[in-house]
Amino acid sequence: MQNKRLSHITHDGKTMILKQVPEDFIVQEINHLNLVPQGNYSCFKLKKKEWGTMEALFALGKALNIDIRRLGIAGMKDKRGVTEQYASAYQVSKEQLETIHIKNMEITFIGYLQERITLGQLQGNHFKIVVRDIQEQKDIPADKKILNLFDYQRFGKDEQNIPLGKALLQGNYTLLCEHFKLTVKDNNYIGALRTVNRRILRFILCAYQSHLWNTIVQRLTQIYTTVPVLGYLTDYTGEIKEAYEKLLQEEGVTQEDFKMKKIPELASEGNERKMYTTVTNLTYHWEKDQHHGNYKCTLEFDLEKGQYATHVVKTLFS
Repeated sequence: MQNKRLSHITHDGKTMILKQVPEDFIVQEINHLNLVPQGNYSCFKLKKKEWGTMEALFALGKALNIDIRRLGIAGMKDKRGVTEQYASAYQVSKEQLETIHIKNMEITFIGYLQERITLGQLQGNHFKIVVRDIQEQKDIPADKKILNLFDYQRFGKDEQNIPLGKALLQGNYTLLCEHFKLTVKDNNYIGALRTVNRRILRFILCAYQSHLWNTIVQRLTQIYTTVPVLGYLTDYTGEIKEAYEKLLQEEGVTQEDFKMKKIPELASEGNERKMYTTVTNLTYHWEKDQHHGNYKCTLEFDLEKGQYATHVVKTLFS
């Protein structure tokens, strides 16, 4: 069981500590970009400590005095950690980027791109993670089968993104406007919601889809290469179809709801996700943990995009 900040994790009655300090969780994005001599998009490396990706983008937009929609990123990164990722900025010069000074944030100009960086446009991530206060050393299996679950970062504080995403799907706009503290004029709740950055609305909807996916793969009795992330165009058969139909009935939602007819710009066709993670280049070493008197283990490994290192670590030590 984890607490909100994922510091203490308990497995089999034993406790270990993850992310005691930000430097215990280092992420480097693996991204092969097609740089060009000149282009409308400046590409830069964004290194940050204890910044969520979205709040970092808002801070950058404010510092550059530009709309956040002119900034592009390939993936969302953990807040509690030291993370490096690539970003693009439309019609922002190298000189403008180099004038930015924000605490716990480093910006390194890389070059130019012809197109913006978009979500999902990366190959994966490299992780270096320190796990502390472990009572005894053990072998870490490199070939352990690990369900490719979405982890706590997807769901927000107290998993609030799940009910918010469900409310968005079901058209409970009153709840959403109250959550975002929006001013609603003439009962125009949809108009008020459209003042919220679309990325945020998409993210909470994706959180609900991720919750459905996690539930489904833990109910399946067979092993599949991929399992659909539900959307209005999802086509499924057999056990997966039966499992989704039962879950949707339990949740009180329908596949048709994902068309988002009243806010069509948020419609989700659905996609697929690997049922199991692909952990590669795994190495680790043990040391005495000076902070706690037990042992600490430092792991390094690569994951494909969209896979959660925190879930991998919890499973490796279970």
